[in-house]
Amino acid sequence: MAKVQQHRWQFFRAGAVDQVSLRDGFDILALPDLDPKLWVALAMPTHDVDIDPKTLELLDENKDGRIRIQDVLGAVDEIKRCFKNPSEVLKSAPAVSLAQIGDAKVLAAAKRMLAD
Repeated sequence: MAKVQQHRWQFFRAGAVDQVSLRDGFDILALPDLDPKLWVALAMPTHDVDIDPKTLELLDENKDGRIRIQDVLGAVDEIKRCFKNPSEVLKSAPAVSLAQIGDAKVLAAAKRMLAD
């Protein structure tokens, strides 16, 4: 039986805390395997932080005002489902190329929206 290679995490130190570095989409896709003890926070508020409020609202699946590990892992599942290259979500760009969309239903919806 072939040995499965584990993801190789890279860390950086911020203040007195070691944190996982999300360098590319493969780091994002490996998040479900990251030991919860290594997550910097187990929950964060959706308000009064320096992150786009709309993004936080979308991440907060149960609308409890907190982003928890399960909320992030749900987003990872969507990234895996919708993008051919998961690294696309780390790019700062005003648009996503249709060629990067991997889910047929999402691609069809995007094309309909652009046509309208």
